[in-house]
Amino acid sequence: QVFLGAWDSVWVAGPYWAVAGIFGAWITAIYVLRGSRAIFWGAGPDPEKYPDLQDARGVEWVALLTLAGGLILLGCVPDLILSGIDVSTGEYLPRLNDALGINAGVK
Repeated sequence: QVFLGAWDSVWVAGPYWAVAGIFGAWITAIYVLRGSRAIFWGAGPDPEKYPDLQDARGVEWVALLTLAGGLILLGCVPDLILSGIDVSTGEYLPRLNDALGINAGVK
């Protein structure tokens, strides 16, 4: 969706925002994929060095499920957080475009 939105914005706000959005999505994908690889397919802890290490239990599961639930909820219903961002950026972005000289039809 980022790439399609960036393509549409090229005609409205100029290519600068499209390039920044695509680059940001690309960097984010690299970090997420590298982190996932390290977490799920990396070498586990050395049992000789950490003999008392156990799997998550109790409070650790509560934290894990809370974070996972929040991630899924905001992924499915992003308006819960984006509506607050829209309010704060609605006045800021037109001024930023004016300052940068990007006035290609932005209202």
